[in-house]
Amino acid sequence: MDKTDRKLKIKLILCYILTFAVALAAFMAAPSDPHFVINDDVMIRSILDGSYAGENSFMTVYMRVPLSALLALICRIFPSVSVFEFFLQAVCLASFALVAKELISSDKTIKKAVFKVVFLISLWFAIYAIYAMQLHYTVVAAVAGAAGLFLFAEGVFEKELRKYPIVTGMLLMILCDEIRKQTFFMVIPFAFIAAAISVIASLKNKDKERLTKLLKICAVPAVLFLLFIATDKAAYSSNGYAEYMEYNDARTALYDYTGVYDDADAKAYYSSLGLEEPEMKLIKEYDIALDADIDAKLMEQMAAYKAPSADKDPVTHIRETIWMLRHETLTPDGDKGKEFPILLLITVLAAAALIISSGNFVCFVPLAIVLCIHFGLYGMLFWNGRFPERVVIALYMISTTAVISVGFLAARHPRRERDRLNAGIMAAAAILILVITGPISAGSARDRSEAVGDTNAAYDVLYSYMAKRPDMLYLSDVYADVTSSSVNLPENMLKLGGWITESPLYHKKLEGYGAEDMDGLLKGDRELAYVCREGVGLSAEDLKAFFDAKYGEDTFLLKPEDEIRSGKEVFHIYLIERTIR
Repeated sequence: MDKTDRKLKIKLILCYILTFAVALAAFMAAPSDPHFVINDDVMIRSILDGSYAGENSFMTVYMRVPLSALLALICRIFPSVSVFEFFLQAVCLASFALVAKELISSDKTIKKAVFKVVFLISLWFAIYAIYAMQLHYTVVAAVAGAAGLFLFAEGVFEKELRKYPIVTGMLLMILCDEIRKQTFFMVIPFAFIAAAISVIASLKNKDKERLTKLLKICAVPAVLFLLFIATDKAAYSSNGYAEYMEYNDARTALYDYTGVYDDADAKAYYSSLGLEEPEMKLIKEYDIALDADIDAKLMEQMAAYKAPSADKDPVTHIRETIWMLRHETLTPDGDKGKEFPILLLITVLAAAALIISSGNFVCFVPLAIVLCIHFGLYGMLFWNGRFPERVVIALYMISTTAVISVGFLAARHPRRERDRLNAGIMAAAAILILVITGPISAGSARDRSEAVGDTNAAYDVLYSYMAKRPDMLYLSDVYADVTSSSVNLPENMLKLGGWITESPLYHKKLEGYGAEDMDGLLKGDRELAYVCREGVGLSAEDLKAFFDAKYGEDTFLLKPEDEIRSGKEVFHIYLIERTIR
């Protein structure tokens, strides 16, 4: 190695150290400790670490089995470690590190790499580091998928295919699928475009050897991906999970997309299915675990009902979808991530400037396709009527990364050399990201952390109250703590609904309480109490009406036991007394 190469290697190492130090500094400087944003992650955590059903399980439903099995095993080996939180944070940091390594090592000179790294660091500080502290597996899956997409594009866009970034990128995209398979579906179209560009380039140049090499490089990760999917399918086709997955699909269709209505027409339709008023109220308030008669077939039938407000002709539906798309892109409401449309705009302008500067105008075609895919996927969310914040953020992360890849593609294959101008464009984009989106993102993160902290503090008071009575089993209305993401769940609390309902794990938990099913639990000897939150969910009067309709009048009585006031919340505790055994 000559002196020039040695100096370059030293500079690269220093650049690595500086980049990773900046990433770690973002963690250290975070205004709050890492925490979950919603209770789905808490449920997955409790399944993995065994606190839900009394034993470690990898059947988390929404994560694929190979990964969840590994996490469950680690939880079993290290029971005192917060494995799930550590894993999600590690994915964020590793994704950043792998992208940074690629940017630093792919360019022949440090100067070119530095500006790309500065651009990446601005993204990390302004956006991604926040979601390494405010944890949600859907968003973390998007971070892995976006990083994988970028690395894959970096490898296939080179004239001489580079195996390392292609394979690493595919593995990260597989990891995205393992964490949250629905997020992976948003990555696929962009990855397909990157692969198509590479294939078209090979065919145009009549380079069959390059095309063959691309297929060989992608073969092993592709086979691995198919094996993981097969393993996941096999796991959920046994041990009672096939029936549960059918049940959960019906529950998703009813609660996440169609909804349960309480107008006269809806009640008339539900009555035709054999439901009475108390059961309708129970189903509307999501406490479906109380009644075994609420099965997949019934929920599918209920989901088939179309309210007059939801039964729209295609033209009206398209018009409303376009309006929502425009509104949420230009003036997003609430907590849908106001910084992300601005971030996408900045990166699109930067990519366009890089294309013009490099004279590689054909790159406007993939840029236009990427934007069409983004708004097409966004429009599909509005069309289906479900676009939660975490999914919107995931989509923007992936789309923004795809836009950046197109810009870097143009700069890598210029028709004219404009290195200084390209560096200036990236530096300007980095400044804009930090100055404009950084404060918005930081403010949103601060407000969200404070809100989550205040909310969880209120629920921790309730959970502490329950934990002091281990002999009592508290049946919790779904909406009693639906906004909680606290991990301090007491072992003697059973939620009466949610996506885990009727799963083999749910029945395993019932067995731990000495019952085979909910009916056996209610008629058994275990002391029971009902927990609800004032003003929401299934009230004690509604629950009593359901008991009377299903088991006979006054078979179960609800006796007020306590009232807990914590923060802005008021919780009511009722003892469930059995009059007939």
